[in-house]
Amino acid sequence: MGGLWRNDDKTKGGKYLVVRRDGAIPSWPWFVLGARDPAAPAALRAYALRCKDFSMDPAYVSDVLVLAERFYQYAVEHGHGDPTAPPEVKDNQAIASALATAGTGETRYRLIAEALWHLLEQVERTATGASLFDNPYEHLKRVQTLARQRTELLMRSAGENATLIPVDGK
Repeated sequence: MGGLWRNDDKTKGGKYLVVRRDGAIPSWPWFVLGARDPAAPAALRAYALRCKDFSMDPAYVSDVLVLAERFYQYAVEHGHGDPTAPPEVKDNQAIASALATAGTGETRYRLIAEALWHLLEQVERTATGASLFDNPYEHLKRVQTLARQRTELLMRSAGENATLIPVDGK
């Protein structure tokens, strides 16, 4: 593959979807580092030093340095990956669509909601298809929680004129 995924027409938007805690996709450019990336620990250390140069909160600088060490240890235990490798898995089309406009300021809540709905359906199928709990009451509580979460997703996305359907077409 070679370059950044976001610059390749086949993987427009990149490899990862960044979503803020409030559900918004940042409108500014962003870049995700993973612990299996062999360059990530050094990048985090350099970032921490630059934060120190800007007199940022010492606790923040310290936390970034600790994270760099955690990245390093993770790679030692699990091995390095290749951030330039081509995709290994089939894309979730709702996420790929949201990625295509990520960083542009266009919010794609409906597509994210569809992807989350699909994931909840998979979890629900697993929960109802096999006894995950020794206690039937716990099993019932889990299924009820999943149903409530699906309802909340529907209500949140209704304002975006969403029609929630499984993204794999089933």
